[in-house]
Amino acid sequence: VDVVNAGNGCSAAFTPDGPREVASDPYVLFVGNTRAHKNLDVVLRAMAVATGIRLLAVVPESETAAVRAAAERIGIAGRVDVITGVDDERLAELYRGAAATAMPSLLEGFGLPALESVSSGTPVIHWSGCRAVAEIVAGQGGGGSDAHDAHEWAAAMTEAVRSPRTVAAPSDAYDWDRTARVVSATLTDALG
Repeated sequence: VDVVNAGNGCSAAFTPDGPREVASDPYVLFVGNTRAHKNLDVVLRAMAVATGIRLLAVVPESETAAVRAAAERIGIAGRVDVITGVDDERLAELYRGAAATAMPSLLEGFGLPALESVSSGTPVIHWSGCRAVAEIVAGQGGGGSDAHDAHEWAAAMTEAVRSPRTVAAPSDAYDWDRTARVVSATLTDALG
């Protein structure tokens, strides 16, 4: 059996150049879902500790009620905006306007939101134990040592807002055209 790593790509929309979300308060962005391995709970609990920060959560429409209910339960509903149904251009605007993207995943096969964020010039706050995300971020953000410590996450989010920065986009290693060429060549070889 031959195993071929075709890689992954990132839409050309995710670049530091272009329009950015303009918000009344600085915000941290979460892009994902409410499954346990995405660990959104730690970010919501961190919001209860951090002040002066909003959270914009981009989740599937079917999960908006769960996110809003969790924010209400924690007492932060007034600082959490739930967004659904965005295309790449709109998502890139949200990344570019954020102080940071929070990606507290416990496990990822790849971590596309991390790649989209750094490609947009926005640092990623992540759990250092999630190797896939740590590899993509490659120093373009902060890696927390405890995936479940709301105080550590609040401190990282507060620092991101206090000292905003733009990070360098990754090399062209994450290119959909290159990925398509690898897949095509592999299929051609396999079909002989």
